[in-house]
Amino acid sequence: MINILTVTLPIFLLIGVGYVAAYFKIVGATDIASIGRFVLNITMPALIIVAFQSHPIGQILNWTYLMAYGVGAVATFGLTTLCGVYLLKKDISTSAIYGMGTSVSNSAYIGYPVVSAIIGPIGAICMALNFLVENIIIIPMALILADAGSGKGQQVSVLIRQILYKLTKNPIIIGIVIGLAISLSGMTLPAPINKALSLLAGVSSPTALFVIGGSLLGLRLKGMRGDIALVFIFKLVVHPLMALLSVMVLFPGIEREFAIGAVLFASVPMMSVYPIFAEAYQLGQRAAAAVFVATMLSFFTIPIAVMVVHSLLPLG
Repeated sequence: MINILTVTLPIFLLIGVGYVAAYFKIVGATDIASIGRFVLNITMPALIIVAFQSHPIGQILNWTYLMAYGVGAVATFGLTTLCGVYLLKKDISTSAIYGMGTSVSNSAYIGYPVVSAIIGPIGAICMALNFLVENIIIIPMALILADAGSGKGQQVSVLIRQILYKLTKNPIIIGIVIGLAISLSGMTLPAPINKALSLLAGVSSPTALFVIGGSLLGLRLKGMRGDIALVFIFKLVVHPLMALLSVMVLFPGIEREFAIGAVLFASVPMMSVYPIFAEAYQLGQRAAAAVFVATMLSFFTIPIAVMVVHSLLPLG
């Protein structure tokens, strides 16, 4: 337990630093938003490029990991959506948005610091592959289903084109493409460029955690109801269980580092921009409450997830 806390406690301490800095107005909401954009638009792409150029293309394009993580995420999305419709009696649009919240992790801000502390640089590869699953499969599927359920089915084709267009401008996707190109070519970046990218990559994790802490100050538990509990329980419990079943039962041949990465990435809270997606369907407050509760509870659930993977998926 002490060893697990040495991994997870510094992560939550950095989140606490961000919260305290926002609470005492050392940084404001606009500052936190700007730092968040800095992480997503600059440091994370740099991190991915640095990680990709250090590994052969065969290890980066790990199709087994993509399928294992993807199956776990899609299963969680489907179960949440079905529970929303048949258990909570919600419409398909609301249920699909709940499904998005339970199946898309905060891979950049919380997942990567946790996973990289345990499996090292491979954590960056897992994170990049997660972005592909989430941005190409889960998020578009949730938005299309939610849009169709809200009576806008005739706009689905337009929505698909908009999503594909946004993907071409996404800095994370651009970083993945550049990293893949470098790895495939076998080239080595000039030393000054590589050093600059490495410096940016090095500040990615602590800065991301600071942003999470600062963002928590503005979240409130308004409108807390059973459907909110569904979202954070499915995210922190069902999603990692689905990932664990996927890597142990469906894809038992997956490398242990990637198996651990899949389960731990699935065990972290939902993406921080989840309320922004939900707001378009008048679910912003409930989504923000779910993010708040899930992030707070993850202080306890992530160490449990780490203990489980150490027990069931020990590294050699």
